Amino acid sequence: MTELINAWEQIKQNQSVRSNLSEIRRQIKQEETFDAWITIFDKEYSLVIALLQNEDAKTRKNAALLLGDSADGVYFGAEIGKEILEALKTAYENEKTLFVKSSYLQAFTDYDYREYLAWLHKEHQRLLNFTQNSEKQKHIHEQIHMISHLILQMEGNKKHLFCGEHILSDYVLVCDRTQIDYVAEQIQETLGVDCKTFSAGVMLQTDRLEDLLSIRIYHDLFYRIRHMTSLEADAAQAAKTILQAGFLQFLEERHQNVERTPYTFRVELKSKEADKHAKFMQKFIMELEHQSKGKLVNSISSYEVELRLIENKNGGFNCLVKLFTIKDERFAYRKESIATSMKPVHAALAVSLASPYMKKDAQVLDPFCGVATLLIERHKKVQANTTYGIDVFQEAIEKAKMNVEAAGQIVHFIQKDFFDFTHTYLFDEVITDMPFVTKNRSEQEIYQIYVRFFAQIPRYLKEDSVVILYTHNREWVEKLYHKNFEKLEHFRILEKAGTDLYILKKKLK
Repeated sequence: MTELINAWEQIKQNQSVRSNLSEIRRQIKQEETFDAWITIFDKEYSLVIALLQNEDAKTRKNAALLLGDSADGVYFGAEIGKEILEALKTAYENEKTLFVKSSYLQAFTDYDYREYLAWLHKEHQRLLNFTQNSEKQKHIHEQIHMISHLILQMEGNKKHLFCGEHILSDYVLVCDRTQIDYVAEQIQETLGVDCKTFSAGVMLQTDRLEDLLSIRIYHDLFYRIRHMTSLEADAAQAAKTILQAGFLQFLEERHQNVERTPYTFRVELKSKEADKHAKFMQKFIMELEHQSKGKLVNSISSYEVELRLIENKNGGFNCLVKLFTIKDERFAYRKESIATSMKPVHAALAVSLASPYMKKDAQVLDPFCGVATLLIERHKKVQANTTYGIDVFQEAIEKAKMNVEAAGQIVHFIQKDFFDFTHTYLFDEVITDMPFVTKNRSEQEIYQIYVRFFAQIPRYLKEDSVVILYTHNREWVEKLYHKNFEKLEHFRILEKAGTDLYILKKKLK
């Protein structure tokens, strides 16, 4: 608090103004100090405004940013806000030092600047038509990006509606590497089209997107746009390649875009040395915004399009496109989860692999049900009859109930240690994701759960029954199942994570 007051008093005495502005900005990041500063600012904001005319460029920049910081969640009254905004606009228009100009725009963010929207649109268009040179390019882009952000913040991001379900397109499905051939088989069975497999998934061409979205065992769906799949490591040329390949036309064909609003996008880089490409990424985003004449606007949160860049062996990037405007509702039921919850796609994969051994209208038990993802996927694949989910953790049971309700299913949940569970009738099937070692559960503790599980689970099962076991500890399954079960199938799911799926059948006595 003392440092704040001292810094402000020195500014009033024209002492070390630039560094004291920086100190105040640093100090007011703390809530208590911020409140103290607002008491000062409310009375003396005109002195900060006056600093926008300071002869030192960095002082002008810090003054503008402090005006912005001071408006964070604070209402000073319409007249004060208008006075500050008018001062920022005037300073922006008079500013000759390019690196300062975006700071005036940034300061607009937390004020009510709706009266300045027409001016912002006009300035945005002027900057887009600006013939850039290498010296000014970075700073012009900063202004364009800031104005785009201000317009979207005030007017809202008018989402584009996807309408490209039946356009013949090239797709890439990313899936677990151990199950690529299985995913390809499911695509062939569902769509009747040939697929090409590669190291991370499956490529295909189809005009039946709705049917493709019905397949539950892949992670991500991307578009592959011809002539833009391989990009140079030169940002300007990479952006040019994407736009010349018809990227904007691709988006327009697949969306209703009546109001001609820009598409918001993000860029995701996959590389073993992502840090070294930071400057490339920054410039690449800048070039996409500029070369598209504002039809593409970068957004870190509310984005409609992702460009996935994957570094290739030639030092360039392979490029795929993901559309967040597509409604992928495969796992919409998954409203809640906990730290140890399995991914829905892995539950769907496990169920799909195990489905030949599932009976319709079976009595099903999950002794470690978590948030019920595996039970929900099981019922979606093969309709069960009475289903029980047991878990010792209350939070898991509560969240499981929410997920099951969202899925429109019925499961009987019991919060209890499975080893204390009793029931009047036997089950046709046990399906579960076994507990695994975490920071709160030791290896010895989990091993004992496996020992007790294999010893106790047969008493819950009918003679002609199966256990579908998703595990992170295959070595324990291999060691313990032999006494009461025979192995029908074994599938490796994730190689690095060491997860496997076992289909076990209860031995006849």
